[in-house]
Amino acid sequence: MLEHFEHPYSLLFLTLGGSRAYGIASDASDYDVRGVHRLSLPHLLGLGGGGDTVEIRPEERTEVATHDLRKFILLLLKGNGNVLETLYAPTVFLDHPLRSELGALAQGCISKRCAAHYRGMAYNQPLALQKNEVKRLLHCYRCLLTGIHLMRTHKLVLDVPTLAKEYGYGEVFSLIEAKRAGETAVSVSGHQFALEQLNDILDEETELSKLPDFTSKQTRDDLEHLLLRVRMEDRDL
Repeated sequence: MLEHFEHPYSLLFLTLGGSRAYGIASDASDYDVRGVHRLSLPHLLGLGGGGDTVEIRPEERTEVATHDLRKFILLLLKGNGNVLETLYAPTVFLDHPLRSELGALAQGCISKRCAAHYRGMAYNQPLALQKNEVKRLLHCYRCLLTGIHLMRTHKLVLDVPTLAKEYGYGEVFSLIEAKRAGETAVSVSGHQFALEQLNDILDEETELSKLPDFTSKQTRDDLEHLLLRVRMEDRDL
């Protein structure tokens, strides 16, 4: 995978996301690769424009999506769980020292705002999920369980079976089995109570959490300094 991969910009790091990172993949699942690239100063200051986000399918079952470093940092500051998952994913395809530095600073971006992100993600679902009840329900469980665990422990855990076992939601395992068997239809009403319960737990854990309400000015300044340093290092490119 990614053996003949070409990207239009300088890549910083690439990690594994999607169902394969969440432990809920089937044999037919794509490889969702996420990461960060950097735009050079000539590109930023010239007439070219664009380049904030790049999406490529280098192979039939592989999708690569990357953000420029500036956009990635702006999303971190908003408590966006997608970029946090990209940064802290356990499977790394391409690494760079900047990922560790960014990861340390991004700890300050883990705030109560992340709960709103995961709640919103649970129900604002991609079009591709709307006709597949199994995937749609798994998506809801994943987002709500991830948000709850993050509020309670301040740690981001991507593996859905681990979260389902820890919080006692065996319904998740039946959905994973159904997905791997190629099934798409399931009784949504049978999961309504569990999902409503998870919503309530997420509210409670957010209220009780010792996480800050927002990212601090110090974290924002530190991330901005990192971005400016990288831009200046690229000034001759």
